Amino acid sequence: MKNNFYISVVGRSNVGKSTLVNFLCNKYVTSSSSKPQTTRINIYNELKINDSNIILVDTPGISTKENNLLSKSMQNEYLKALNSINLLILVTDSLKFGNFENSIINLNSINNKIIYVINKIDKLKNNEYDLLRSSLKRKYNDKIFFISLLKKIGLKDFIDKGITKNLTSPNNNHQYKKYYNQNKKLFTQELIRGVIVELTKFELPYDSAVKVITFTDKKDLKIIKADIYVDKENQKKIIIGKNGEMLKNIGTQSRKILEKNFQCKFFIDLKVLVKKNWKNNYVFLKDLGYIN
Repeated sequence: MKNNFYISVVGRSNVGKSTLVNFLCNKYVTSSSSKPQTTRINIYNELKINDSNIILVDTPGISTKENNLLSKSMQNEYLKALNSINLLILVTDSLKFGNFENSIINLNSINNKIIYVINKIDKLKNNEYDLLRSSLKRKYNDKIFFISLLKKIGLKDFIDKGITKNLTSPNNNHQYKKYYNQNKKLFTQELIRGVIVELTKFELPYDSAVKVITFTDKKDLKIIKADIYVDKENQKKIIIGKNGEMLKNIGTQSRKILEKNFQCKFFIDLKVLVKKNWKNNYVFLKDLGYIN
């Protein structure tokens, strides 16, 4: 049995959490978008950092503005990721270090295995950066790292001194295989949904979901049949687009990303359906994998 280290990446929406996960995995594994809550489930990714076997857990972006069943299930996924981990990476940005981050810091169960990553330092002026760095370094010492994912600043120091240095005792008791067997379907659903969020920009509110109906493995081809769900008829029209162009583009972009990730050919068949109030439908959310 190989020794695995479990790392959870947490952070409020839009601070670069999923972008950091994508950087570490060196492949497209979650939707990284300017819209909130682009990751809805814990996604498990295997990688190797400086000869250490890592299971990287990308957690949902948390929003406290919505009070539906979907948001509550995302919060549960978020809390679940804090258990049985070797290291917690708390990602924030230079403008948003506040109540949310302090609530995580105050969780006694993770205080001894947490490092802090301040992203977007490229947006600060030199004097602002110096003041921020000086203030936070005094408080968190060698547990805090300043990076810019956009400009690729501070990443080597974060990996070597932040991740590698803080991985000591491996965890072989985590029920990772249980999640790994489900991960292909969930990963595909989240990836397609991430493409939808990116391509529809600000036309479509955060009201879409993707359900993979079948995932067929053939020798040289993987065939995916998936349904896209929205809350309203006008949202369905946005996703389909004029003469079906938007839906075609969603399928094409998703296929390209999947082919790059799995290194094989894909065929994707997408259909758009309306399901009103789906974010409060327990059975539907469970079927999507958002509720265990």
